[in-house]
Amino acid sequence: MPPDWQDLFTAFVADPDGSLYRNLKRRLNPEDEPIVGTGSGLGLSIVKEIVESHDGTVGFAEPPEGWACNLEIRLP
Repeated sequence: MPPDWQDLFTAFVADPDGSLYRNLKRRLNPEDEPIVGTGSGLGLSIVKEIVESHDGTVGFAEPPEGWACNLEIRLP
């Protein structure tokens, strides 16, 4: 996993290296582009806070073949 992926758990970080939305826009239908924003960068920080409050862990793991990422949440 790229080291900057851990930055995605920081509040208000939505696209650390600037490639996520650039790559997404290349694959979008033009009519869908207005509904795709850059995000607030709060989602994963909220997920992490909730998971850790239940003594769990959250992080990125090596994705299965054919996938770009794999978010792993473990709860006791």
